[in-house]
Amino acid sequence: MKKIKNIIVTTLILIGLFAFKKAEDTPILLKTAEKQQIIKILSAQEFGCRPSSEFNIYVETTLLKKYRGYAKIKAKVFVLDKLSNKKSMLVSEDVLVANYKDSYLNYNKLTGNSKTTELQNGDIIINEKENLLSYDFIYNRYTIATNKLLNI
Repeated sequence: MKKIKNIIVTTLILIGLFAFKKAEDTPILLKTAEKQQIIKILSAQEFGCRPSSEFNIYVETTLLKKYRGYAKIKAKVFVLDKLSNKKSMLVSEDVLVANYKDSYLNYNKLTGNSKTTELQNGDIIINEKENLLSYDFIYNRYTIATNKLLNI
């Protein structure tokens, strides 16, 4: 009788441990060949091709630091594979966002004379790795995520 109770107690403990274990949801970095394929699909979408139903692209923004007159944001572009439901990070960029449209900032001093790219709304990308935020589809998602982050 004691043996049966021990078996029941150990199975209940094991079930309790594994039932509430949280699955890891860390993004996977894509290989360069997969990135090139996604960039090719994005280029086709720019010229009026129908959006792909295999994956979904979204942007997450986090506030790194608020300064006087501007904010520094990290924008991460993710690809969600609809078939396997796994997300992969395409690129991560640091962006300077001015608080006001007509504000004057000395970007050379702020960026340390590194390579910068200006977006349509005046935001500055620091050390741009890939030119993904210039695509209209991703740029629209970026502006929505930034507006939610900064409560604009």
